Order: sequence, then structure tokens, then C-alpha cells
Amino acid sequence: MIASLAACAAVFAAFLIARRIAHHGRHHPLLNPILLAAAMIGASLWLSGLPVARFTELTQPLRWLLGPAIVALGHLIWSHRAALGANARPLAIAIIGGSLTGITSAVSLARVLDLDLSLQHALAPKSATSPFAIALMERLGGSPELAAGLVIVTGIIGAILVPPILKALRLDDPETEGVAVGQSAHIVGTDALSRRSAKAAAFSGLTMALAGIATAILLPLLWGWLI
Repeated sequence: MIASLAACAAVFAAFLIARRIAHHGRHHPLLNPILLAAAMIGASLWLSGLPVARFTELTQPLRWLLGPAIVALGHLIWSHRAALGANARPLAIAIIGGSLTGITSAVSLARVLDLDLSLQHALAPKSATSPFAIALMERLGGSPELAAGLVIVTGIIGAILVPPILKALRLDDPETEGVAVGQSAHIVGTDALSRRSAKAAAFSGLTMALAGIATAILLPLLWGWLI
């Protein structure tokens, strides 16, 4: 019990430090708090020699908190319900198309690169945020831990690359940016957007949640093709 509390406290401490660094760095994309926290935790595990499996076991309570964290986005979404409702049809098309593309493109590229089958399976739910990816892998027989890790890596890459690309293409209005970031960068990107634009974060949060639901429906239907 004490070891678990210490491990969870270390994760919180790493994230708070990372947030402080990101704040002083004016929230530069490369100073993403989750990226920095992950680097600090990874370095700590390497220096201490603590196995990743043991650390995962000790921080199990944090995994449970993923669900309430997603639900908490409901307040942000509700406060912008009028704008979201006005864009319902294009939003639905973007989310379904993006989720389907995310599943098929990731697995197809993994097959072309001849990656291990377990890695191919874990890449399939990368368009869903971690709680959805974990639940899907537990149901379908893939690796929940590997899927969650790949979702986080995908989110970090998306949070770093998507906003500058949209800005270069002059597609950085709150609605477009929110949908693109929510679909590609999940909670990592949504967290970054929330510090810049509440409206973009609302679109991102809704897109992230609905993309998770879309993936939860589509992936079991496509699983026979994936295995």
C-alpha cells in the first residue's frame, strides 16, 4: 500500500514539475507536460532499476482515474453545446472517417513494415483515448498496456505536430483545430488546447470522446481482418 502511494505520488510530482517547466517555456509544443513527465518517470525507472511491470502494478489506481477524467470534460463540452450542435453533421463525418482511417492506416502500415502481430493489434485503437483502448484490448485479446502506451505516444506526437501544421495551412480556427487535435492527439492535445482556447478544447474533448465510441464500434467489426 505504501509503495503504491509513493509511486502514484511520484507520477503526480513529475506531472506538476512538467507543468511548471511548460509554463516557463510559454507552452512550447516540445515542452508538452505529458512528454516531460513521461521522460522523467522513464529516467527514474531506469536509474532505480524498477521493472515497468511492477511500476504499472503500483500505479493501478491512476488507471482507474482515466474514466472520471474523461467524464470531467463534460462541463467544458456543455458550456459550448450551441456551437457543437450547429456543427453536428460535419463533426460526425469527420469523427467516423477519422476513426476508420486511424484503424486501417495504422494496421496497414504496421503490416507493410512487418511489425510483430501484437504490435499491430495494439496500434489498432490509437484513434481512441486510453480508457477506450484499454477496454477494447481487454475484450479483443490484445495487450492493454501496449495499446495505452501507443495511444499516449500518438497523442504526444499529435499535440506537437498538428497545431503548427494547421497554422501553416491557415486552418487554425477553434472548431477545425479542436476536431483535428481531438481526433489525433486525444487527451494530451486537449489538455494543451485548454490553456489556449476554451472553445477549441470543447470541440477537442467532444471529438476525443466520440472518436473513442466510434472506435469501440468499428474495431470489433474489423477485428477479423486484423488478426
